[in-house]
This record gives sequence, C-alpha cells and structure tokens, in this order.
Amino acid sequence: MPAGLDTNTQVLNLSSNNLVELTEKIFASYGLYSMKKLVLSNCSLDKVDQQAFLELFSLEDLDLSTNFLKEVPSRSFANIPNLISLNLKKNLIKKIKFLDFVTFPHLKILDLSSCEISYLSRHAFT
Repeated sequence: MPAGLDTNTQVLNLSSNNLVELTEKIFASYGLYSMKKLVLSNCSLDKVDQQAFLELFSLEDLDLSTNFLKEVPSRSFANIPNLISLNLKKNLIKKIKFLDFVTFPHLKILDLSSCEISYLSRHAFT
C-alpha cells in the first residue's frame, strides 16, 4: 500500500501491480472504511481471502479483471453489501456455482466477459 494513504480515500487504483493474494482485512487494516471504488485489475491475483474486504461497507465498485482467479471469490463478497458494480472479466473462472452471486442486493453491473466459463448453475443468482 502507498505510504501515508489518507483514511478518507474513496478511490484506490492498484492495477498492474504484482499482488498475487489479498489477505485478511488488508484494506481495513489501513483504515480505508470509506472507500467507494477499488481497482485491482492486472495484478496477477489468484487468491482472495474470504475476509479481504471486511468492513468495506461503502465499497460500490470493485474491479478484479485480468487476473488469475479460478473461481468467483463469493465468500469475500459477503462483506461488501453495497456493491453496485463487479468486474471479473478476463479471469480463469470456469464455473459459476450455486449461490455465487446471491449476496448482492444492490448489484447492477456484473462483467464476466472473456472468462473460461463452461458451467453456469441455474441458482447462481437467486
């Protein structure tokens, strides 16, 4: 994380960094509770801890595009209830499983383009 990052930061773009893994409470540990937009595209991400986004209640826009995610990290999304836009395009996701997207009451935009999806559960969104 950038040194001296203001805790009132609302937009954070970390794209094209070599992050590989998002660990537990990584953003909350920096006090970024009011963040509205987080861009993590092209970061070589292949793992997202289920509590990586804990306490980011203001987050509305999350970009995880162009990474190496093999599945939808749906457990970590349960901690961001106000999410409106989720970008997962260009990942290695092959399956959209049962209930992967049910924790998003406000989700309006979901991009899964250019993934490797070959299976879509009929209950993925309900």
